[in-house]
Order: sequence, then C-alpha cells, then structure tokens
Amino acid sequence: MVKRANKKKTTPPPRGAIAKPPRLKAAVDMSRGADVSMDTAAEEGGAKKKRAKNAKVKRSLVRKKRRVKVMGAKHKQRRKGIN
Repeated sequence: MVKRANKKKTTPPPRGAIAKPPRLKAAVDMSRGADVSMDTAAEEGGAKKKRAKNAKVKRSLVRKKRRVKVMGAKHKQRRKGIN
C-alpha cells in the first residue's frame, strides 16, 4: 500500500489581487524611489491616535455584544428548564 500525501494544495492569490492599504502603498512607492510628495504620506498616516481610540471603542462594543448574546442564551435555557 502506497502512502499518498493528502494535503490540501492552496495556491497564493494572483499578484494584482492583493490590495494594499493606501499608507503601505505610499511607503512602498517611496522605497522604490518614486516621487511621492511627503504631504500625501503625512495625510494618510496622520490619524494614528484616533485609530487607536476607535479600536478601543470597537473592542468594548464587541465585548458588549458577546455579553448580550450570552445573557440571551442563559435566559433561554432558564425558560426551557435546562439550567
């Protein structure tokens, strides 16, 4: 009996299909020596503090949603007499 490699073969997406965020794109262009004005790079990377704050808010909302779902499930179980 011959053992066969039963691995799932995945091919990477085509080169053009990988979308880069604008900040990264500007950084890549700059590293290649393209004359990207510093203003555009500064505009795209300017709101770092705001983004961090948004991430915090988003995290708390996700936690809240999860808690609400759990509470709903608990209530349902109690109603059905499971717990």
